Amino acid sequence: MYEGDFVDGKRTGKGRYIWKSGTVYEGDWADNERTGKGRYVWVNGDVYEGDFVDNKRHGKGTMRYSSGKIERGYWENDIFKRKSLF
Repeated sequence: MYEGDFVDGKRTGKGRYIWKSGTVYEGDWADNERTGKGRYVWVNGDVYEGDFVDNKRHGKGTMRYSSGKIERGYWENDIFKRKSLF
């Protein structure tokens, strides 16, 4: 279920999408894609906050795992590439 802005019938602007599984994304959208700054919360409690491009973690972000592990740094196409101290 999506709540938020639409432009020409597409999710664009700020919005929140909740999947049937309970996973939630809240943040920026462009042409129905998670693009910009956002927060993605998995059902298991893992949370990513940071940059998205074309529905993927891409750019600067922080991943907090439910286990307590934290990864801060840069992501490319949903893959953690390198650490950062930001």
